[in-house]
Amino acid sequence: MAFPCVVCDQHVRPRQHALQCEQCSKWQHRLCNTGAWSAVKSVFPTADIKGCAFHWGQAVMRKVANLGLKTAYSSDKAVNVFIKKVLALPYLPAGHILPAYRQLTVPPTSPLLHQLMVYINRAWLQCSVWSVAQWSVYQLSIRTNNDVEGWHRRFNGKANGNKLHFYKMVPALIKEAKTVSRQVRLVDEQSLARWQRTTYQRSQGRLSSLWEQLQDGTITTSFFLRAVGHMYDIPVPDPEPEEDTTATDLINIE
Repeated sequence: MAFPCVVCDQHVRPRQHALQCEQCSKWQHRLCNTGAWSAVKSVFPTADIKGCAFHWGQAVMRKVANLGLKTAYSSDKAVNVFIKKVLALPYLPAGHILPAYRQLTVPPTSPLLHQLMVYINRAWLQCSVWSVAQWSVYQLSIRTNNDVEGWHRRFNGKANGNKLHFYKMVPALIKEAKTVSRQVRLVDEQSLARWQRTTYQRSQGRLSSLWEQLQDGTITTSFFLRAVGHMYDIPVPDPEPEEDTTATDLINIE
């Protein structure tokens, strides 16, 4: 199989479940969940689909680990700063991400960092499944899927079970849907708010300040990326052995 998976950039081996595009001959692991994106775009064409910044960062750090950059990330300040700038790319306006990527690739980098940037370009900038705007979280107060997962847990509790039969789930969803308009009204009236820990409130305040400075032109894109990268530190996972990696281990963006 000539091409790696277009989502996770891992090699597609014969024993893995994968799909091949008839037009471009590229491969995608069956469990790399791009099908949901295509389905939502087809059924809800006006929906504003956004990726999870946390899972985006995890995907990048998985690539960092697989390239053997874990030690350099921990011990080499220049490598650490560079990778953290890459991790901060989603926090830029969508139209600024590609120019920022090009700026990052201009200085001479090590072969491994070059491979990381090739991965970013192929899997995220040139991907046909999602646009750059869909994984940009610029000016968003909610940048992860925590709220969605919280809703799932609450719904499961109200429905009295995690594995509902179809004919029990549909009435439960209908009942839940009837509360949406009331919740929207309460939010508009500022009678219903989202609870946030103090730590996250401070981070949000710092990020909002950086966004404002970037918009006003008082800081450079490079300074912004470095400042945001310093705020959001994602640990490097242990590298996965190439021959032992299975499709179920691959990171998906949600």
